[in-house]
Amino acid sequence: MGQHLQRNCQGIVYGIAFVFYTLALIHPLRELAEIARDGLKRYDPV
Repeated sequence: MGQHLQRNCQGIVYGIAFVFYTLALIHPLRELAEIARDGLKRYDPV
């Protein structure tokens, strides 16, 4: 029982860490995408 609970807690911790890692990656990627989009708009011939 104790070992099973420990494994569950470890899985939850890994899940939370994964979510935070993903969020940390998404934020700068989104900013880069916005910068790229603005840059493309600026160089648009229209």
